[in-house]
Amino acid sequence: MPGPTHAPDRPMPTRTAPIGDSARSMSIERQRRLRRTLVVGGLLLLALLWFAIKALTGSSGPSTAAHAATEAAGSRPTSSAGATASASASKAASTTASAEPTTVPKAGTGKLIPVAIPGSDSDRSGRRVTFSIDIEGGLGIDPATFAAKVRSVLGDARGWETKLGVHFVGISPQQRAA
Repeated sequence: MPGPTHAPDRPMPTRTAPIGDSARSMSIERQRRLRRTLVVGGLLLLALLWFAIKALTGSSGPSTAAHAATEAAGSRPTSSAGATASASASKAASTTASAEPTTVPKAGTGKLIPVAIPGSDSDRSGRRVTFSIDIEGGLGIDPATFAAKVRSVLGDARGWETKLGVHFVGISPQQRAA
């Protein structure tokens, strides 16, 4: 039989205060530190959660066309004709997008068709980035209209060419084949 776990000549220590009263109570300073740590930790957790949601959704704020047009018009001086054209264009874009439902085909042919890019490259300077356009067959997209839209988006004055110093250069299907 094993011997006792404590020294036989010393008595076992006994508690004089009941558990839960003064033996377990924390000092006021320690309570404040714990409370402060919990509050700061909670705020950091909320901030991390907010950034994670923003990163997953990819949104950086309101994305309505009217709001964007209002911000753009308010952020830089424009002529009244330009502002009117911008407002009417954004209004037409928002009514067109909501008025006609878009049908999306389940699948295309799987064959990419090279498309000639209409218009000419801008005369802006900057880092040269070449692009070409291919459209998958069987999707019901007009190649010329799509290519014109790509050219207008890439060359827009509000876009990458003016903001980041990038110069987009369209490559024709013949140049790409060579």
